[in-house]
Amino acid sequence: MFESQENKNTDVTLCIFPNLADFVAVDARSDLPGRPLIRTLSISEISGEDFARGLENDLQQLIREQIPAFLGLMGLPKKVEELVRAHALKSVAELINREAPWQSTADIGSIGVLFFTGRLLHLEAGHFRQLAGELFEGRLSDTQLDDLIEMLEKLIERQRAAENQTSRPDVEQMISGRGGQYVTLWESGKD
Repeated sequence: MFESQENKNTDVTLCIFPNLADFVAVDARSDLPGRPLIRTLSISEISGEDFARGLENDLQQLIREQIPAFLGLMGLPKKVEELVRAHALKSVAELINREAPWQSTADIGSIGVLFFTGRLLHLEAGHFRQLAGELFEGRLSDTQLDDLIEMLEKLIERQRAAENQTSRPDVEQMISGRGGQYVTLWESGKD
């Protein structure tokens, strides 16, 4: 699960909980004052006015681009997703660097993302601690690791509760179109 060497070398690791607005950012850059830094952030913090303004400008440029073929038009959703991701990561980097204003967000060499879903939500405490220790080996003090695990365990419980609230009938209704979350954008008229 954490075997990738790339994960061990990221400057910043984002611990994302898909059903929650809160997430944890671990800035493991030990060469900066006040680092490593572990911080709980919220979607509302990264989706502020600067985020919206920058995204709007880039979306306007994207919409005005010449689209050479129909497949180019079909590729717009992917481009929009990439824009949103880029602006969100930029906002996260700016928040993390807020305590170090002299540090450029461009100096963050790599950002890793760890999604807390599936088996990761159901690990035994000891095994979870071991995996977290391996991921941040030598980059967090024991106290910082304890603080991180405590934060993550609280968010894991909230994520589990949020997932349990989504029942099978809700998902079936979304897929079938009988629920409020699924909308048919266009349907051919019947004669």
